[in-house]
Amino acid sequence: MESSTAAIAPATVTIKPIAATYWKRTLVGAGVLGLILAYQAVRLQNPLYWVGVVFVIALCAAGAALYLARASIVVTPERVGRRGLFGFRWIDRSSLDRLLVVRGYGASSSLAGARTDAFLFDKSGKRVLRLFGSVWAETRIQEFDTALALPTRVRQGPTSVKELRAEEPKALGWSESHPVGSFFVTFAAVLGILIGLLVVGALLSM
Repeated sequence: MESSTAAIAPATVTIKPIAATYWKRTLVGAGVLGLILAYQAVRLQNPLYWVGVVFVIALCAAGAALYLARASIVVTPERVGRRGLFGFRWIDRSSLDRLLVVRGYGASSSLAGARTDAFLFDKSGKRVLRLFGSVWAETRIQEFDTALALPTRVRQGPTSVKELRAEEPKALGWSESHPVGSFFVTFAAVLGILIGLLVVGALLSM
Protein backbone atom coordinates (compact mmCIF):
# COMPACT_ATOMS: atom_id res chain seq x y z
CA MET A 1 0.00 0.00 0.00
CA GLU A 2 1.04 3.58 -0.47
CA SER A 3 -0.40 6.97 0.29
CA SER A 4 -0.28 10.27 -1.51
CA THR A 5 -1.79 13.71 -1.47
CA ALA A 6 -2.66 15.12 -4.88
CA ALA A 7 -1.43 18.52 -5.96
CA ILE A 8 -3.80 21.45 -6.31
CA ALA A 9 -5.55 21.32 -9.68
CA PRO A 10 -7.04 24.06 -11.91
CA ALA A 11 -10.34 25.63 -10.85
CA THR A 12 -12.62 23.38 -12.93
CA VAL A 13 -11.70 20.03 -14.44
CA THR A 14 -13.87 17.86 -16.71
CA ILE A 15 -12.94 14.20 -17.16
CA LYS A 16 -14.51 11.82 -19.69
CA PRO A 17 -14.05 8.06 -20.24
CA ILE A 18 -11.62 6.85 -22.88
CA ALA A 19 -13.81 5.58 -25.72
CA ALA A 20 -11.60 2.61 -26.64
CA THR A 21 -11.52 1.31 -23.07
CA TYR A 22 -15.26 1.75 -22.62
CA TRP A 23 -16.22 -0.01 -25.83
CA LYS A 24 -13.80 -2.87 -25.23
CA ARG A 25 -15.51 -3.71 -21.93
CA THR A 26 -19.03 -3.02 -23.20
CA LEU A 27 -18.80 -5.15 -26.32
CA VAL A 28 -17.98 -8.25 -24.26
CA GLY A 29 -21.36 -8.10 -22.54
CA ALA A 30 -23.13 -7.18 -25.77
CA GLY A 31 -21.50 -10.15 -27.50
CA VAL A 32 -22.87 -12.59 -24.91
CA LEU A 33 -26.37 -11.16 -25.26
CA GLY A 34 -26.09 -11.26 -29.05
CA LEU A 35 -25.07 -14.92 -29.03
CA ILE A 36 -28.05 -15.88 -26.86
CA LEU A 37 -30.47 -14.02 -29.11
CA ALA A 38 -28.87 -15.36 -32.30
CA TYR A 39 -29.09 -18.93 -30.99
CA GLN A 40 -32.79 -18.51 -30.40
CA ALA A 41 -33.27 -16.98 -33.85
CA VAL A 42 -31.45 -19.84 -35.59
CA ARG A 43 -33.37 -22.44 -33.61
CA LEU A 44 -36.77 -20.92 -34.35
CA GLN A 45 -36.11 -20.14 -38.02
CA ASN A 46 -38.50 -17.19 -37.87
CA PRO A 47 -37.68 -13.95 -39.78
CA LEU A 48 -39.63 -11.85 -37.28
CA TYR A 49 -37.38 -13.05 -34.49
CA TRP A 50 -34.33 -11.84 -36.43
CA VAL A 51 -35.98 -8.43 -36.60
CA GLY A 52 -36.29 -8.53 -32.82
CA VAL A 53 -32.63 -9.53 -32.43
CA VAL A 54 -31.46 -6.65 -34.60
CA PHE A 55 -33.72 -4.24 -32.70
CA VAL A 56 -32.45 -5.34 -29.27
CA ILE A 57 -28.79 -5.16 -30.33
CA ALA A 58 -29.31 -1.74 -31.92
CA LEU A 59 -31.09 -0.50 -28.80
CA CYS A 60 -28.24 -1.69 -26.54
CA ALA A 61 -25.63 -0.12 -28.82
CA ALA A 62 -27.53 3.17 -28.88
CA GLY A 63 -27.82 3.18 -25.09
CA ALA A 64 -24.10 2.48 -24.67
CA ALA A 65 -23.19 5.20 -27.17
CA LEU A 66 -25.50 7.70 -25.45
CA TYR A 67 -23.96 6.93 -22.06
CA LEU A 68 -20.45 7.38 -23.44
CA ALA A 69 -21.42 10.71 -25.01
CA ARG A 70 -22.89 12.01 -21.74
CA ALA A 71 -20.67 10.42 -19.08
CA SER A 72 -18.27 12.81 -17.37
CA ILE A 73 -16.85 13.86 -14.03
CA VAL A 74 -16.69 17.59 -13.27
CA VAL A 75 -14.64 18.93 -10.38
CA THR A 76 -15.20 22.59 -9.46
CA PRO A 77 -13.88 24.50 -6.43
CA GLU A 78 -17.20 23.91 -4.64
CA ARG A 79 -18.60 20.64 -5.98
CA VAL A 80 -17.91 17.30 -7.61
CA GLY A 81 -20.42 16.09 -10.18
CA ARG A 82 -20.89 12.90 -12.14
CA ARG A 83 -23.00 13.05 -15.26
CA GLY A 84 -24.87 9.98 -16.46
CA LEU A 85 -27.86 9.34 -18.70
CA PHE A 86 -30.19 11.41 -16.55
CA GLY A 87 -28.12 14.45 -15.67
CA PHE A 88 -25.64 15.39 -12.95
CA ARG A 89 -25.36 14.18 -9.40
CA TRP A 90 -23.48 16.78 -7.35
CA ILE A 91 -21.54 16.42 -4.09
CA ASP A 92 -20.35 19.32 -1.94
CA ARG A 93 -16.54 19.24 -1.81
CA SER A 94 -16.53 20.47 1.78
CA SER A 95 -18.12 17.14 2.81
CA LEU A 96 -15.39 15.01 1.18
CA ASP A 97 -12.69 13.30 3.19
CA ARG A 98 -10.52 10.93 1.14
CA LEU A 99 -10.08 8.87 -2.02
CA LEU A 100 -9.25 5.18 -2.14
CA VAL A 101 -7.72 3.78 -5.34
CA VAL A 102 -7.63 -0.02 -5.59
CA ARG A 103 -5.36 -1.49 -8.24
CA GLY A 104 -5.84 -5.08 -9.37
CA TYR A 105 -9.37 -5.15 -7.98
CA GLY A 106 -11.37 -8.33 -8.47
CA ALA A 107 -8.35 -10.63 -8.39
CA SER A 108 -7.42 -13.07 -5.64
CA SER A 109 -3.98 -14.35 -6.61
CA SER A 110 -3.16 -12.83 -10.00
CA LEU A 111 -3.91 -9.65 -11.92
CA ALA A 112 -5.64 -11.45 -14.78
CA GLY A 113 -8.96 -9.76 -15.52
CA ALA A 114 -8.45 -7.24 -12.72
CA ARG A 115 -9.05 -3.51 -12.95
CA THR A 116 -8.47 -0.27 -11.05
CA ASP A 117 -11.46 1.18 -9.17
CA ALA A 118 -11.71 4.41 -7.18
CA PHE A 119 -13.88 5.05 -4.10
CA LEU A 120 -14.64 8.54 -2.79
CA PHE A 121 -15.66 8.87 0.88
CA ASP A 122 -17.20 11.73 2.81
CA LYS A 123 -16.30 12.78 6.34
CA SER A 124 -18.85 10.39 7.86
CA GLY A 125 -17.09 7.46 6.19
CA LYS A 126 -19.82 6.90 3.61
CA ARG A 127 -18.87 6.08 0.03
CA VAL A 128 -20.40 8.85 -2.08
CA LEU A 129 -18.89 8.10 -5.49
CA ARG A 130 -17.28 5.17 -7.25
CA LEU A 131 -15.42 5.03 -10.53
CA PHE A 132 -15.50 1.57 -12.08
CA GLY A 133 -12.41 0.48 -13.95
CA SER A 134 -14.67 -1.09 -16.57
CA VAL A 135 -15.64 2.45 -17.64
CA TRP A 136 -12.89 4.71 -16.32
CA ALA A 137 -9.31 3.92 -17.35
CA GLU A 138 -6.62 4.30 -14.69
CA THR A 139 -5.28 7.43 -16.39
CA ARG A 140 -8.69 9.06 -15.93
CA ILE A 141 -8.79 7.99 -12.29
CA GLN A 142 -5.38 9.61 -11.81
CA GLU A 143 -6.73 12.83 -13.33
CA PHE A 144 -9.65 12.66 -10.90
CA ASP A 145 -7.25 12.16 -8.00
CA THR A 146 -5.21 15.19 -9.03
CA ALA A 147 -8.30 17.36 -9.47
CA LEU A 148 -9.69 16.46 -6.04
CA ALA A 149 -6.49 17.28 -4.13
CA LEU A 150 -7.66 15.04 -1.28
CA PRO A 151 -5.65 12.57 0.81
CA THR A 152 -5.44 9.42 -1.31
CA ARG A 153 -4.63 5.85 -0.39
CA VAL A 154 -3.54 3.53 -3.18
CA ARG A 155 -3.92 -0.18 -2.53
CA GLN A 156 -1.73 -2.30 -4.75
CA GLY A 157 -3.27 -5.48 -6.12
CA PRO A 158 -4.15 -8.16 -6.47
CA THR A 159 -7.15 -7.31 -4.30
CA SER A 160 -10.06 -9.68 -3.87
CA VAL A 161 -13.59 -8.59 -3.05
CA LYS A 162 -13.25 -10.29 0.35
CA GLU A 163 -10.07 -8.37 1.17
CA LEU A 164 -11.55 -5.02 0.23
CA ARG A 165 -14.75 -5.73 2.13
CA ALA A 166 -12.71 -6.50 5.26
CA GLU A 167 -10.65 -3.29 4.97
CA GLU A 168 -13.38 -0.93 3.76
CA PRO A 169 -16.83 -2.33 4.65
CA LYS A 170 -18.60 0.80 3.35
CA ALA A 171 -16.87 0.80 -0.03
CA LEU A 172 -18.90 -1.93 -1.71
CA GLY A 173 -22.55 -2.13 -2.63
CA TRP A 174 -24.99 -4.86 -1.64
CA SER A 175 -24.33 -7.09 -4.65
CA GLU A 176 -20.57 -7.26 -4.02
CA SER A 177 -20.91 -7.52 -0.25
CA HIS A 178 -23.41 -10.39 -0.61
CA PRO A 179 -22.10 -12.47 -3.52
CA VAL A 180 -24.34 -15.48 -2.83
CA GLY A 181 -27.51 -13.42 -2.74
CA SER A 182 -26.36 -11.49 -5.78
CA PHE A 183 -25.79 -14.74 -7.66
CA PHE A 184 -29.34 -15.92 -7.06
CA VAL A 185 -30.81 -12.54 -8.02
CA THR A 186 -28.76 -12.50 -11.22
CA PHE A 187 -29.65 -16.13 -11.96
CA ALA A 188 -33.35 -15.38 -11.51
CA ALA A 189 -33.09 -12.36 -13.82
CA VAL A 190 -31.28 -14.33 -16.54
CA LEU A 191 -33.75 -17.19 -16.18
CA GLY A 192 -36.61 -14.74 -16.53
CA ILE A 193 -35.09 -13.29 -19.72
CA LEU A 194 -34.61 -16.77 -21.20
CA ILE A 195 -38.18 -17.77 -20.35
CA GLY A 196 -39.39 -14.56 -21.93
CA LEU A 197 -37.42 -15.33 -25.09
CA LEU A 198 -38.89 -18.84 -25.22
CA VAL A 199 -42.43 -17.47 -24.81
CA VAL A 200 -41.87 -14.89 -27.56
CA GLY A 201 -40.37 -17.58 -29.79
CA ALA A 202 -43.32 -19.89 -29.20
CA LEU A 203 -45.79 -17.13 -30.04
CA LEU A 204 -43.93 -16.21 -33.21
CA SER A 205 -43.81 -19.81 -34.34
CA MET A 206 -47.58 -20.33 -34.05
